[in-house]
Amino acid sequence: MEFNKEQLEVIQSDGGYHLVLAPPGCGKTAVLAERIVWAYRQGVPFSSMACLTFTNRASRGMRDRIWQRLPNAEGLDLLFVGNVHRFCSQFLYRNGVVAEQTTVIDTDTVFSIIADILGEDELVVLGDNKHRQRYSQLMNLQHLMHQCEHHYEGTLMVHRDALPPLQLKELCVAFKLEYNQQSAIELYRHADFYLSQDVILSREAREILKALETARQYEQYKKKNDLLDFEDLLLNTYEFLCDSAPDSPYRNSYTWLQIDEVQDLNPLQLAIIDLFTAPHATVVYLGDAQQAIFSFMGAKTNTLEMLRERCGEGQFHNFFQNYRSPKYLLDVFNEYGQKQLNISADLLPTTTNLQEKHRGDLVLADSDTNIDEVNLVARMVRRLYEAYSEETTAVVVTFNSDADEVSAALPDIPHFKVSGTDLFSTPDVRLLLAHLSVVAMEQNFIAWSILFRGLRVYSSQSAARQFARALMDKAISPVDLLTYDDSTYVAEFVKAYGQSDFVVFDTETTGLSVFDDDVVQIAAVRVRDGKVVDELNLFIETSRPIPEMLGEVPNPLIEEYAHQPHLAPDEAFRQFVEFARDAEILGHNATYDYQIMEHNMQRYAPSLSMKRLWSRYFDSLKLIRLLKPRLRSYKLKSLLETLGLEGQNSHLANDDIMATLSLVNFCYDEACPLIDEQLKFLGSHRHPIDNFRRVYQHLYLSTVEQLYQQQEGPLLSMALQQAYHVLREEQRVGDIPKLNYILRYIEIDMLTPQSGHSLAEQLSAHMADLSTLKEADLCGSSSITDRVFISTVHKAKGLEFDNVIVFDAVDGKYPSTYGDENEEARKFYVAISRARQRLVITFCHNAVTPWGRWYTKQLTPFMDSIKKFF
Repeated sequence: MEFNKEQLEVIQSDGGYHLVLAPPGCGKTAVLAERIVWAYRQGVPFSSMACLTFTNRASRGMRDRIWQRLPNAEGLDLLFVGNVHRFCSQFLYRNGVVAEQTTVIDTDTVFSIIADILGEDELVVLGDNKHRQRYSQLMNLQHLMHQCEHHYEGTLMVHRDALPPLQLKELCVAFKLEYNQQSAIELYRHADFYLSQDVILSREAREILKALETARQYEQYKKKNDLLDFEDLLLNTYEFLCDSAPDSPYRNSYTWLQIDEVQDLNPLQLAIIDLFTAPHATVVYLGDAQQAIFSFMGAKTNTLEMLRERCGEGQFHNFFQNYRSPKYLLDVFNEYGQKQLNISADLLPTTTNLQEKHRGDLVLADSDTNIDEVNLVARMVRRLYEAYSEETTAVVVTFNSDADEVSAALPDIPHFKVSGTDLFSTPDVRLLLAHLSVVAMEQNFIAWSILFRGLRVYSSQSAARQFARALMDKAISPVDLLTYDDSTYVAEFVKAYGQSDFVVFDTETTGLSVFDDDVVQIAAVRVRDGKVVDELNLFIETSRPIPEMLGEVPNPLIEEYAHQPHLAPDEAFRQFVEFARDAEILGHNATYDYQIMEHNMQRYAPSLSMKRLWSRYFDSLKLIRLLKPRLRSYKLKSLLETLGLEGQNSHLANDDIMATLSLVNFCYDEACPLIDEQLKFLGSHRHPIDNFRRVYQHLYLSTVEQLYQQQEGPLLSMALQQAYHVLREEQRVGDIPKLNYILRYIEIDMLTPQSGHSLAEQLSAHMADLSTLKEADLCGSSSITDRVFISTVHKAKGLEFDNVIVFDAVDGKYPSTYGDENEEARKFYVAISRARQRLVITFCHNAVTPWGRWYTKQLTPFMDSIKKFF
């Protein structure tokens, strides 16, 4: 697109802090993408850039535009585009701040855990909004107390309302404690003790004390089982950065950042971003004061004002040109912004779209009762659907129950409803995604728990989690139950170690692709009774370049390779086969070495095959993960240091195999005492294991078999569909009417040419995105063919539709009885500003309850300033 003066100023902003106010329809996404293109062409490396967004949907739109503009840019995969939680998650795992097997849990899993603690039925809890609100408060209370214990500044504390001061004061008086933060911590740490005391308390104070006890148990459960919820990602990142030296490589690591929807970020998220920001960085904040509607997530209404002061007057930008709305709509939005939101007239956008308004473009429609209103809206939707075959229509509601009523009135119109229980939170979809998760990462404790429950191995999520944890505590992988009848991976290793020769091998390669890169060094040692009896070290010809750097260090292979004789690939592989014949083979992260050797043999020595010669291999990485499941890093160098083992990880294969041998011997010593206990455990759980194997064995093993088979096509969606058909036949999942939406989203919006041509590559590229998807992320994607949508206001934010019907715009909903009036006014603005062609406001004069009770309703006062336009 052609950019105007204000947009170009932002695109070319260089140095310092900048604040951009960008109302809906002002081309913000195009500007953000172009800024990255401009910075790249100015020499800013992608590894120093971060583009932070508020939602997955916004991230997807941003990535698509950037990839279109820079399809062949080197290092583009180093550019971070995503929300703050994903940013923190990536940081924590990449730098070993949290243990590698730590699992990030979603809100439904949090609620399931809390239900387990309280002894309540999780299905009842998950299906009831009041229960969910209560559980949210318990989760928030745990996060608040964590911040108290770690002495956070008051301005950074989130969810302060989770501990009411009135009840805290009563507890302090009752137990003769000073009324301060330290006493709150004391009550939290020892809530069980205080509950046991014979002290008279009000019902509200006792409930808070019980809540503190539950929150403490929830915290302890997470620590015991290596779990993090979404808020923990922020807390762990902030604390690690604060504890790091100012000149550490972790802090001040980004020189170029842009943060979208900044008005929706809370102070803690902004503080984390500040810690990552280099002293002389270029930082651009983009926001819209008129759309700040997420205070329930900790966002502050004064964030934009604070950032404006930080940036200074010379660094403040405003987008005045609206590219989306015709003037008759923009007049409505601007009048509302000025009169209801107190936005200065000189800050409101303009448009050159002078399209004439027609009858029906701006409508205010009233009905006698709520039942009449639903029927009226249904008729309007049908009329728009039939009259405008290329346009989209959205009914925007405040409550999930409203969405259900409107949806039920449209049985004949295909529509996409975004409300209530999210598609990706339903048990059946969670089960299918858990299957892909364990195929991608075997040690995913929560995904296995979901499988044990969803496959009905256990009747509750609590029992399923206990079984999954019991397995892992005994160094048994759930995969063992699908692979062996009465054995385990660790037991098979111990048996093979004592009965066979072992060949420990390693490769060095021209890159990380097992399909396309060449093996340039093979080193191996033959081991018998724990001692080396033979050695092999081969260097192999290649036409591909060897990387000069391994991360930030020079590649030691370059010099070594230059001084060694090189064998033809077929001869080198033949020598390795002869060396390792009739022995068990083992490596560290052996799947990579095994697969790249297999594909090199297919390319250069087709008469040989790793799969034909060795139907199995052992992996010291898998062994040590099972035997020592709570280490922060499983890289070979880290393991040598942590476990005090001999050897060095030099990234030369001949050195690395000796280091791996040290690790193998350690694993053998650790494993031997466990075998009897493992076999005893398997015997005592024969019934659930047999049930699990019967239902899931074939599906799991067949999917794993497909991982490294290259072929064209959307292998990720094909694997998901295969799982659905198998589990549907086994009656473990029901009909999922919206499954096709997910499949189409994967195929059309998720997979790209860079996703690869194997299931392993596609899982690696997209499993993290797939596991965090929400139903609203599908809206606005090219995979959605529906033209009618029903959505709550919060889930509609960021979307736009040709026609918008704001349903039941009455006092009590706008503003909500319990909401902050200023934020409620912005919520109504978000609702009406989703429209780009026609806007309809409906309300009714009387509500009829299911019990026959009548009460009167009034049009929202937010319409007072704009009613004249309708």
